[in-house]
Amino acid sequence: MTAVAGTVVSVSNFRTPGGRKASSDSPAQDILCCDVGVNFTGTYAAYTSPTTDGFSAAAVTTAIQNARRNGRTVTLLSACGAMPGLETSTPLGAYACVVPWQSATAGTICGALTGGTLAAEHAGALLAQTSPVFIQVCFKEV
Repeated sequence: MTAVAGTVVSVSNFRTPGGRKASSDSPAQDILCCDVGVNFTGTYAAYTSPTTDGFSAAAVTTAIQNARRNGRTVTLLSACGAMPGLETSTPLGAYACVVPWQSATAGTICGALTGGTLAAEHAGALLAQTSPVFIQVCFKEV
């Protein structure tokens, strides 16, 4: 697994961009998006594989379900960087986000972190984050 661990610190801004979407599955499953705030710790390794490098933010599914409080089951569909956080006073962003489909990593988001320019990968140990990185997550619930 990855050397950088992500801890979900907030889930907010639930929305249905473009109006309510429902899958064709039976029973019908609503498709929504939200923003997930994540703090990262550890030493960053260059991103080459979504399950061995970069970052891993576990328990995203549980955090969304806890925020929704409607008793429905959440399944992650996709994720992408939404807003950089701060590593001390330097921007820290997420890109190349992946939602692995393997059952062992379901509910996890993996990907690469950017350094201060937000255009190049982060290098080395992470400093203390002063604000979380936000990742936009699309999910379905039934």
